[in-house]
Amino acid sequence: MTSTNSMYTIVGRLLTAVVMTCLCACTPKAKIAKTVHAPYHQDQIWAVAPFMNESGISTIRVDAVADAFAEQAQHVQGIDVVPVNRVILAMTKLNMKVVSTVAEAEQLLEILNVDGLVLGSITTYDPYPPPKLGIAIQLYMAPDVRLLNTDPDYVVHAASDRWLGSAGSMPQNPVAQAAGVFDAIDNRTISNVNQYAESRHPTTSAYGPSIYLVSMDLYTEFVAHRLINELLHNEKQRLMAGLEGDGRP
Repeated sequence: MTSTNSMYTIVGRLLTAVVMTCLCACTPKAKIAKTVHAPYHQDQIWAVAPFMNESGISTIRVDAVADAFAEQAQHVQGIDVVPVNRVILAMTKLNMKVVSTVAEAEQLLEILNVDGLVLGSITTYDPYPPPKLGIAIQLYMAPDVRLLNTDPDYVVHAASDRWLGSAGSMPQNPVAQAAGVFDAIDNRTISNVNQYAESRHPTTSAYGPSIYLVSMDLYTEFVAHRLINELLHNEKQRLMAGLEGDGRP
């Protein structure tokens, strides 16, 4: 009896996942206004590389996860993002299967001619309701961009567009990072998902905001939103600390 119940549970979860994939494909996306601002004085161009998979689940599409993060970064005012496919093409030319070192990240930054590169690692992945997703991301910056000052209207007034410290004061890569494990069994996570869903999509589905808890694609979108915002917050704190350390008011 126990094995039979277990089989029914597995089949039920698989059927739910299939149904939710279909519902997700039919759910219209709202046009998202860029309400989050990057903490930079000048517009930036970022890239997102396919994530490393350290979850032990071999079926994850790491390029699709990267696409979700690229989309969320594109929603930030002051940041434009190159397509993930372009990043994959550049990695192929460099014979890179994954980006695993600082030197490789900086080489990819150079060949893509972008200001920032987001690398990530998937640490936990369970797509069946309630979903669970753990991801860590890091931000790498091109050498000249690491010297850029913050947006004077967004953070603090500054007299120059460039960091005036010595060459030895250049921040080292990665300049910022963010990480988290988002478990939909947690009440706070559920509340955050509902708030995000209401602000992002028209609730035409019978599931309402809860569709984010049964569609792994939409749940990944939610996680990407949270971590990109945290990454920008940490980057803002780094830049502010740099200004204070440089003796600016």
